[in-house]
Amino acid sequence: MSRLRRFLHGRNGFDALNIALLTAIIVVNIISMGMQFIPAIRFVIAAAFGSFQLVLLAAFTVRALSRNLTARNRENLAFINGLTKVKRWLKRSLPGDSGFRFFKCPSCRHNLRVPKGKGHIFITCPQCGERFKRKT
Repeated sequence: MSRLRRFLHGRNGFDALNIALLTAIIVVNIISMGMQFIPAIRFVIAAAFGSFQLVLLAAFTVRALSRNLTARNRENLAFINGLTKVKRWLKRSLPGDSGFRFFKCPSCRHNLRVPKGKGHIFITCPQCGERFKRKT
């Protein structure tokens, strides 16, 4: 047990990107298992999904066992920032937010949500206090 502990000491381990890679490996595996019931394209799909699964597994293993923590942290931060942008975009495109308009504050670039259909209104940024006029 101490050999394993010494080997894993200082390694990257699990972070958000590695968890996403592991989830992708599981999803690809489930899809490839389901494709085996389609006889006409079974071998082509199995080869493509198998190759993709190996690439994901290699990336997962290299990232988990890497000792270059600064590079892995940079990759993880870029992944989290990209995921946050996608979540923000999805949140804006959901039907629940259809009654709102989104603006950026001209001074601090903070995202602001205001109700639609109010005409020309003055918007005050809660972060910096800047007041500007927009049409909703």
